[in-house]
Amino acid sequence: MLRATLLPEESTRLYNECPRTELVYCAHHFTNCEYMLLIFKYVIIKGYIPIVPFLVLPPPILESIGFEQQDFLGHDLRILDKCDRLWIFGDYEDGGVAVERNWWHNNKNTLIIYIKLEEVCENITN
Repeated sequence: MLRATLLPEESTRLYNECPRTELVYCAHHFTNCEYMLLIFKYVIIKGYIPIVPFLVLPPPILESIGFEQQDFLGHDLRILDKCDRLWIFGDYEDGGVAVERNWWHNNKNTLIIYIKLEEVCENITN
C-alpha cells in the first residue's frame, strides 16, 4: 500500500521503475470536454504522459477565482512550453486550440499530431 509520505529511497525506487516518457500536451476544443478521460487514457496507452489542460487548469474553477480566458491561456502556454509533443484531438481548431497550435509552431516547431476523436474511441473500446 502506498503511504502518503515516502522515504527517500522508496521515492527514488518508484522514480527509477517508472518508464521515462515524454509529456504530450493534449489540445482539444472545449466542446470536446466529454472526451477528456478517454484522451487521457489513449495517451497513456500509447506510452506517454498526458497533459490535458482542462484537467490541470479547469476553466470553471479559474473563473470562480476571477481568472479571465486570457489569464488561462497565459498559464496554458507555460504548461505547453514544458511538453515534448503537441497532439490535437478533434476537428475544431479555433479559439484556444488555434493559439496553442500557433504558439507551438512559432516556438517549438516540431511535428504536431492530429487525432480524430473516433480513433480515440475505437482504441479505448477495442
